[in-house]
This record gives sequence, structure tokens and C-alpha cells, in this order.
Amino acid sequence: MTPELSGRFQTRLFLFSTVGALATLPFAIGFGANLYAGLYYVGALGFAWDCVYHQITLFRWDRDWPSSIAFLAGIWEGASFYGLTTFADLPPFHGAVRAGAYWPMYVVTFLAMYLTVQGPIRVLVPHWRWNGGRVFEKW
Repeated sequence: MTPELSGRFQTRLFLFSTVGALATLPFAIGFGANLYAGLYYVGALGFAWDCVYHQITLFRWDRDWPSSIAFLAGIWEGASFYGLTTFADLPPFHGAVRAGAYWPMYVVTFLAMYLTVQGPIRVLVPHWRWNGGRVFEKW
């Protein structure tokens, strides 16, 4: 089943609030709690990117992304947030996020979420695959 836009939103929200929060925890303890704000901003920015991705997939014959494109999209999302912090005064950062704190956290968090979508979510939430990527069937 091809992910629907609502399924993309649900999957993103589910992954950021569970896997993302757990993967960010050691970095938040080590570097500071504002990395959770970074996780929030990347997630919120990701909702906007999901709208763009959804429109792009409408031009594909199968209406879906290959996993390699999803991986590249994750790199783009991380880089776009990092670039945004250099131009916007986002609280609590007020300027660029420290690269030494952000990039290790983002890479570990992104890989944890990406690998979860590639395997464990299909086991933990069996209907996810056949319900357009929706984590909650009735939502």
C-alpha cells in the first residue's frame, strides 16, 4: 500500500515521539536539553516536507518512494533545518545550532527512525503497511 499523506503524518509523529525521543535522550543529557527543541523543529519541518514529498510522488507511477530516496530525503531534512537555524532566530537556539551537538544527534536519531520504518514498525504495527502508513487504524 502506498503511504497516504495522513499516514505519513502519523508515522512521522509516532516515530519522533517514540524512537526519536529515546534516541535523542543521551545527546540531550550530554549536550543540553535544547536538542529536544531541535528534534521538535525537525519534526515540524518534516510535516511541511511531507506535503512536498506527497505532491512529488503523485508524478510517480507507483506513487511511492524507494527506500534510497527516503534516505536521501532524511539527509536533506537535517541539512535544511541546520541551514534554517543560521538564517532564522529560532528559540532556544538564537543562531546556528552547534554542529558538534546537532549532527551526531541527528544522524543517530535519523538512522534509528529510518531503520524502524524498514523493519520493526512492520512487525509492531502490522496494519501500518496496508493502511496507507497510518499507525492508528481509526485516525
